[in-house]
Amino acid sequence: MTKSVEIKLQVIKLILRDHKSVTEVAQELGVSRKTIYVWIKRYKEASSRVKYTAFRSRYVKGLVHPASKILYLQAEIKRLIVSHPKWGSRKIASQLRKSGNPVSSITVYTYLRKLGVQTSSLRDSYKLNWAGPGRLTAAIKQTVVMKVLNREETVSALSTKYGVARKTIYKWLNRYKSDVNTSTNTANIFHDRYVSAQNHPRAIYPRIQQQILDTIIQQPEYSAHKLAQISGVSSWTTWSILKKFNLRTVHDRLIYSRKFASTLTTLEQPVQQVDTVSIPSLDQQSP
Repeated sequence: MTKSVEIKLQVIKLILRDHKSVTEVAQELGVSRKTIYVWIKRYKEASSRVKYTAFRSRYVKGLVHPASKILYLQAEIKRLIVSHPKWGSRKIASQLRKSGNPVSSITVYTYLRKLGVQTSSLRDSYKLNWAGPGRLTAAIKQTVVMKVLNREETVSALSTKYGVARKTIYKWLNRYKSDVNTSTNTANIFHDRYVSAQNHPRAIYPRIQQQILDTIIQQPEYSAHKLAQISGVSSWTTWSILKKFNLRTVHDRLIYSRKFASTLTTLEQPVQQVDTVSIPSLDQQSP
């Protein structure tokens, strides 16, 4: 029968501290002397900080077993969850089998439970918290910081739990300590300060947007690459502007051109100067 960690530690203390013989302790406990010598060796080889964990079972099973397929499919399953949060364990398992990774739906469901995303609503939340800037809300960041300050969990444990670098958590801690006295709402401290796309200070969208729209009105058949060449920007920037105004197809650009062509023509039409004509006075017309 497997002995608990507490019993093994007690045996070590009886032998190393109280100097009882190995034979005597082995007889009292009902184990072989060889087993006790293995415990003593493991205890002496362990670091002073992890003496207690030296006797934890080294047998691994389930999802963390080296032969477990989930161990090598975690990244792929997470990608499928983010891409298709409505998919359940059966659909995900089916998709994995199609890609050459045979795994049962029960195994996938067990891993989903480990992640805490066994339902569709939980997977929706997982997607929001996982993808891109802003994946962790201000409330979650505040929770992480408070757990560190209250010594409920270590930075390393929270880093693993939430999938962020320890450096990032320390950055949140420094921001909290520097702004907590000046902010009325502590949650506002952790709002993302990163701006992207047209909101970025160096974005060229506002400057080039109207030029591209005017070109579409005159030449709706131009592709995104042609518009990019004329405007002097990347095709990706041009495509983003077309997507913003729903002008991704030639058909959409033709409709847009017909709608605004008359307005552009009126704006560009030069003002005609009327020549002044001198009208003779009545005195000049009289005989």
